Amino acid sequence: MHAHLRCALALAALPFLVGCLTSTELTRHDLATSPAANATDIDVDGDGALETQGAAAVKEAAARQPPVKQAAWPARASTTVDVSSFRFARPDLVQIGFTNGVLVDLDLATNKPRIRKIQGPPAPIIKISMTGRWVVVNSHPPRLIDVDKGEVLMELTRVDSISATTFAADDSRWYVSSQDGKLRVWNRNKLVATVAGDDVRSVLERQQADLTAALGALHEPLIAAGPSTLFFGDETGDLMMWDVAGQDIDTLMSLESPLRSMAYNGILLAATTQDGRLRVLDYTAGRLLAWTTYGHGTLVALSSTGPERVAVEHEGVITLHDARSGDALWAVELPKGEPCGLGLAAGDGPVAVCVAGQVGILEGKTGALRSVARQVGTKLIWP
Repeated sequence: MHAHLRCALALAALPFLVGCLTSTELTRHDLATSPAANATDIDVDGDGALETQGAAAVKEAAARQPPVKQAAWPARASTTVDVSSFRFARPDLVQIGFTNGVLVDLDLATNKPRIRKIQGPPAPIIKISMTGRWVVVNSHPPRLIDVDKGEVLMELTRVDSISATTFAADDSRWYVSSQDGKLRVWNRNKLVATVAGDDVRSVLERQQADLTAALGALHEPLIAAGPSTLFFGDETGDLMMWDVAGQDIDTLMSLESPLRSMAYNGILLAATTQDGRLRVLDYTAGRLLAWTTYGHGTLVALSSTGPERVAVEHEGVITLHDARSGDALWAVELPKGEPCGLGLAAGDGPVAVCVAGQVGILEGKTGALRSVARQVGTKLIWP
């Protein structure tokens, strides 16, 4: 791994009436701080010359900036239901979770949607698992639901409010951060275990997380890489990695502002901050991509396969970049409204962006608006 300061987490096994919960306390030492995330302080390749290289690269990239295209989005209706989560399940399938508990699969190949309503009172779907089978519903209490079977797997009666949540890439673990400063981790075998309705002992055992860590109240975004690696940001702007299996925490970058969005594709790790900075790290090489030293962005997404692409939303414009050179391939103006999500599948595949409760599908090669999905009242309008 890279030369980052490692903070060891002390594990303590805590016996309970049913099962056993492992509790982890994080001892906060002075973290190894990366150089300040600005143009004059970061030396990417270690030769001390990044300042000159970075300034020249930015000027050159600005000169190559393509003209911003206009796109005709439909006007937002007063009864439009807001989007609370969405993701690419595969390059031709986008899943959207709405605040009223409706889950929609958009098949981009056939233009046929699949619509499912979650069990129980309407509540926002705040996370869709990597396999698309499970959703987290921000109800009271929060619920984990198997949408294929239409059943509630768990009600988190011991969690007041979810501040952030995510799943391992293979759905082998479920991570839940709450306002009480604890990060709870459930393993898949406990989530899928059959629980009889009148078996109180089994219900209580499922409520006990397999691991609990005192990391403070984490906030979105959280990203799980592989079965046991978690990326997150702290309140100071440090981008960190937690090895759940080894109980080590690395500080990867100091961004000096809390995270706004994050993306990871197994090679690149991208992040934007609350004050509008963009950084992309070649995680396998431990190097910041030079063109992002001066980067700006509100939301970021990475291609999962094919040509390496970075999609960035900033100040109402979405731009698709070549990940390595930083060259802007196209730029498209978005409608007015708060951006609520950004997704990118294969390198030259479609881009999905959520603005003001509407999910637009853009052509990957040109940025042309292909279709817009939105829920107006009880009706899904798409394509």
